[in-house]
Amino acid sequence: IRCYMEKSDKRTRKLLKNLTDIIFVIMIAVLAIIYLPGLAGYKGYCVLSASMQPKYSVGSMVYVRHADMQDITTGDVITFYINEDTLVTHRVVGKESESGGFLTKGDANEVNDGGTVLYDNIVGKVAFSIPLLGYVSSWISSTSGKSIVIGVLLVIMLIEIIAGRVERMSCTNVLQ
Repeated sequence: IRCYMEKSDKRTRKLLKNLTDIIFVIMIAVLAIIYLPGLAGYKGYCVLSASMQPKYSVGSMVYVRHADMQDITTGDVITFYINEDTLVTHRVVGKESESGGFLTKGDANEVNDGGTVLYDNIVGKVAFSIPLLGYVSSWISSTSGKSIVIGVLLVIMLIEIIAGRVERMSCTNVLQ
């Protein structure tokens, strides 16, 4: 069996394969960066406002881990619920001895937040953040983002299948 392929066909197929491999690796890497910390007990949240700038800019992804009440001290950045649907990530500026709660403030804000944050409303302490990753995470979590990611993966698979078949079809049996 001998295979005859034009040099330009080989180069085109190799370029296409390399391109699809690169896109695939980038997609897997981004998904891993976003979701792997969850396996270690971290929850990721997108920063939506500028209240914590310059430490955490809009679009950053903060990773939060549960913390016991005694482990939260002044200067720590915590994520907490202000109502059923709304999370806030602000810095602890004091502890309220009477209620056992925490006083918080956004780094970019002039005044403390109104009210005391009770321990039951705290999700945890911010462990680390990745700038701009929140934008990517929000987009991937959207319906259109999921559709595009799945579509790209399907196109990559289709290209790989077609490229393999074309290569096999270009081989011909030749009598020696």
